[in-house]
Amino acid sequence: MTYTFQNPSEEVIDSYLKSAKTIAIVGLSHRRETAAYQVAHFLKTAGYRIVPVNPKLEGQEILGEHVYGQLK
Repeated sequence: MTYTFQNPSEEVIDSYLKSAKTIAIVGLSHRRETAAYQVAHFLKTAGYRIVPVNPKLEGQEILGEHVYGQLK
């Protein structure tokens, strides 16, 4: 049995982003040069609430948001 994954269409992704208010960013780092940080910063300035998730930085803050150790 082979499982294949196909990303949603751009229209579906667009609808998700238009309806979402909060986005968890798993693996977010406090290092500004990382892509995850730059994406998180862009989303935050665009009006989204971000939820940083990184077990190594749990309890700290990134971009003014509390960092969680896991999604749960």
